[in-house]
Amino acid sequence: MHSLFLDDAFEAWRDKLSIFADSRWYSLIVELDSKMCPTEDLKSFDEPVYSRVVFRKLNAPNYITTKEIMLVFTISDSNWSSVIWHSSGVKHDI
Repeated sequence: MHSLFLDDAFEAWRDKLSIFADSRWYSLIVELDSKMCPTEDLKSFDEPVYSRVVFRKLNAPNYITTKEIMLVFTISDSNWSSVIWHSSGVKHDI
């Protein structure tokens, strides 16, 4: 999951994260494919797994000041999940 945010090959997907509705789950493989992003690593998990990987975008609690979002990834009908906080290139003064 972390490579989605570190690898330039996924920039087209990351650039569109703001358009996803907070109240909806999205298929990761479908969304990556629609943005012409690589899917080989995800497909290495075999179809019964990668087809059930979904994500949901939520505004972080401090979204107003930081523009950070949280992405929740899960595999449908499983106990696995991962939450990643993402700041779409916004520079912050420390």
